[in-house]
Amino acid sequence: MADSNDTMDFGAMLAAFDAGKGAKAKRETTRIYAGDKVTGTITAIDAKTVFIDVNALCEAMLDRAEVLDKEGKPTVKVGDTIEAMCVRFNDVTGEIRLTKRMSGETADSSLMDALNAKVPVEGRVMAETKGGYTVQVGTHEGFCPFSQIDISKADAAVYIGQKFLFQVREYSDDGYRLVVVRRPLLEAEQEVAREEMKNSLHVGDRLEGTVKKLMPFGVFVDIGGIDGLVPLGELAWKRGVKAEDVVTVGQRVTVMVRDIDWEKKRISLSLRVAETDPWTTLIDKYTQGTKHAGRISKTMEFGAFVELEPGLEGLIPIGKLGRGRRLNHASEAVKEGDPVEVQIENVDYEKRRLSLSVTSINAEEMAAREETARQLASIVPGAELAGTVESLKDFGAFIRLPGGRTGLLHISRMGLADGPARMRQMHGQFGPGKEVKVLVNVVDGERISLALPGVAEKGNEVDEEEAAYSEYRQAQPKADGPLGSIASAFGALDKLKLD
Repeated sequence: MADSNDTMDFGAMLAAFDAGKGAKAKRETTRIYAGDKVTGTITAIDAKTVFIDVNALCEAMLDRAEVLDKEGKPTVKVGDTIEAMCVRFNDVTGEIRLTKRMSGETADSSLMDALNAKVPVEGRVMAETKGGYTVQVGTHEGFCPFSQIDISKADAAVYIGQKFLFQVREYSDDGYRLVVVRRPLLEAEQEVAREEMKNSLHVGDRLEGTVKKLMPFGVFVDIGGIDGLVPLGELAWKRGVKAEDVVTVGQRVTVMVRDIDWEKKRISLSLRVAETDPWTTLIDKYTQGTKHAGRISKTMEFGAFVELEPGLEGLIPIGKLGRGRRLNHASEAVKEGDPVEVQIENVDYEKRRLSLSVTSINAEEMAAREETARQLASIVPGAELAGTVESLKDFGAFIRLPGGRTGLLHISRMGLADGPARMRQMHGQFGPGKEVKVLVNVVDGERISLALPGVAEKGNEVDEEEAAYSEYRQAQPKADGPLGSIASAFGALDKLKLD
């Protein structure tokens, strides 16, 4: 019986030995390299070190200081599972050194390890300097270039005094040169967030985000680790707003996903679509035949747009602005900001268009514009008009005519005597601001050629006059070109809202 028990004990011992041998062999096949993220079980904690079983040939070591709370007490215990980064692996001794985050004294002693293993270190942005920022990492002062502090740069005040994780880009053994960067870590985080969102984010989704940056072309919004862009046209239903008129940096907003391009890493968002659409909440009161007060929001060659509500506009075709008078531009009858009373002529719900007619407009403004139009109509060949000298050139004087148009009174048509005193005589008789009577000689599009009554042309100086006037007109601001039909007008409005 004793022999049987001895045999069984020996067999059990042999099985246990083989099992241990197999486990040891398994440990020896597990390789850990600097930069690897590992998970292990805490086996012991002493005054300086936390020992962790990471299923390797030997236990890994983590500085005890990394697991202490503000009161100096350990936040972990034997048996806990812990995740850390390998910063050093010695093939000869088998030593494995881990870290959870590199900051303070840990960073001082391991910056070279952090550089080699690409392990993040904690640093505090101290000040703005030439080309970037100074960053305190432990007892070392490092440098972070402007372009590497963030994915999209903000004001320096956003960063100074803040603690961030950085990647060591350059480090000398004596600590003389330390360059750190933050952007690669942020881009890596965004890439992870982007991959996680690929299956959960869809066009049409409404979600919460934080306004991150205002730009002339739109607003960047953080929607959970990745940024999306709200173009200016998608900020509000009202046209022509600026980003700062609608949101502020740090503001929480609700946005709708308009488009996703994972390949180009672009997400287009809309702030206005996520809010109340005036076409669904206000349009019921704007029915055909009803009259409403509005304000001219934009004048074009084909008509004038009227804002009835923020984000709700209609179009008065130019044919309904002149009260029987032919207009070349809506600005001849109304100007932006004018209050008007209009009547709804037609409502196109599908195309979101309101066609309007004007019922009342500021009588004084209308009279002034009609007078301007009458004056412009008087500028025809043979007409004698009173004008004001606008400016003098070597070749003549530019005369401001009634209605605001400008004509050229060439020096050859001023009746001046030839000779060295000619220019002095011109400046004496036609100084800027003087009123003169002129004869309209030629009206050719934008070019208006003038003469003094009774003064005949001289030689080929008319060719010089035409070239001078052409040069003058090219230097003037140019009006917008025609945009086509009324249907094109509404298309132009749609484009303006998107730009």
